[in-house]
Amino acid sequence: MSQPLFGELDLLHSNQGVLIGTAGLVVLWVALTLLERRGRRVGALVSRTVKRPLTLGLAAALYAGWITQLLEPATNKLNGLASARLSASLMIVAISWATIRLGHAVLRSRSFEEWLKVEDPKDEAMLISLLDRLYVIGVLVVASAALMVTFGVSTTAVATLLGGAGIGIGFGTQHISQNFLSGFMLFFNRPFKEGDWISTTGLEG
Repeated sequence: MSQPLFGELDLLHSNQGVLIGTAGLVVLWVALTLLERRGRRVGALVSRTVKRPLTLGLAAALYAGWITQLLEPATNKLNGLASARLSASLMIVAISWATIRLGHAVLRSRSFEEWLKVEDPKDEAMLISLLDRLYVIGVLVVASAALMVTFGVSTTAVATLLGGAGIGIGFGTQHISQNFLSGFMLFFNRPFKEGDWISTTGLEG
C-alpha cells in the first residue's frame, strides 16, 4: 500500500482527525438509519444490511488505529506504520463483511428469485446456495489479496500468487469443472422432460 494512503490514515489518527472521523460515523449511521426506515425496498435492503458492519468496522478501524498510534512512542515493538496498517486491515474486513452480507440479502431477496424464474423450489434453493458460496469465495479472495498488499506484499507478488493458484486449481479440477459446467448447462437448458427415455454410458431409463 502506498505511503500517501498511510499518511491520510495517520491524519485521521490525530486528535482532530478522530473527532472528524467520529462525526463522519455519526452522519453515516443517521443516513443509513433514515434510508432503512424511509427508503424504498432496494434502499432499505442495502442500508439494513450494511449498517452494522460498516459502522462497527469503521469505528474499530478509527479508534484502534488511534490507540495504537498513541502507544507507539511508549514501546519499541511498534513501528510508525503499525497504526495505519491496523486501521487499513480493519477497514478491509469491515467492507468485506458488509459486501458479503449485502450479497446474502440480494441473493435471497424476492426480486432475485423472480429474476431467476426457477419453478422447482429445490432447484432454486440449490442454485442460490451455489451462487452464494461462489460469491463469498470471490469476496474472500479479493479481501485476502488486499490484506497482503496492506502488510507490505507487492501487488506483483500477490497477482502472481493468485494467478498460479488459479492455474493449479484449474488443472487439478479440470474434470470436476467439466462435469460442473455440463450440469449447469443441463440445469438451464432443460433438454429433457418427464417421460423421456435417456441413455448414457452403461445406464438408461
